[in-house]
Amino acid sequence: MNIGNKLKQLRKEHHLSQEQFAELFHISRQTVSRWEANISSPDIKTFQKICDYYQMNIDEFLEQSHKTKYPNSIYFIFILCSFLCIILSFFLPSTAESASSIVLYTPSMIAFIIGILSLPISLFLFIRNHKEK
Repeated sequence: MNIGNKLKQLRKEHHLSQEQFAELFHISRQTVSRWEANISSPDIKTFQKICDYYQMNIDEFLEQSHKTKYPNSIYFIFILCSFLCIILSFFLPSTAESASSIVLYTPSMIAFIIGILSLPISLFLFIRNHKEK
């Protein structure tokens, strides 16, 4: 989440209109609108006043503004599990009860399918999460 979106979120959480927010910090409503649209940003003194109003320091505000939706470790674990399922599928027994069956639902085939399907999903989510930053 960027600074403008974070400012808008905090303003709405405190049930403030843009006009009320602008009056609090002695700025125009258009300035608030430009900040929330990420056209411009508050100067450091005003930014400090905003952080004081919301009872947080600048570091906390910026950390929350740039926090990813999910930690990267979750994607890493999901991708690793996908690869492990694919590798595991080569070591699991692959005998079937009926040799004439078209689709063999053996443990190795199930592990392979899970691995193959989850890998692109996890990569897609990882890429999408990094684009949102």
